Amino acid sequence: MTTQARDIERKLNESFLKSEHDLKLVKQKHEEECQNLKRVSEEREKHLQDHITELYRKHDNMEKQYKAYIQAKDRSIEELNADKQKLIKERDDMRDR
Repeated sequence: MTTQARDIERKLNESFLKSEHDLKLVKQKHEEECQNLKRVSEEREKHLQDHITELYRKHDNMEKQYKAYIQAKDRSIEELNADKQKLIKERDDMRDR
């Protein structure tokens, strides 16, 4: 092999090794980006899950408050009706006298 052929072969080998090294760097960078995207995705998913859980908790609390309000309203109506019946009875008793 001539010197020129050896130089070309050496340069090709160096170029191949450099390309191989560059490819490994690109692959490593790609893996890092994938890991970062996965981490960000998991963080966002957890944040959304926490938010959904909080919304369900608020909904449950509002539902309990609404039920308590309805029960209190129903009791008030029953008390008003009882007071009304009592007043009607008193009025009727006064008429009968």
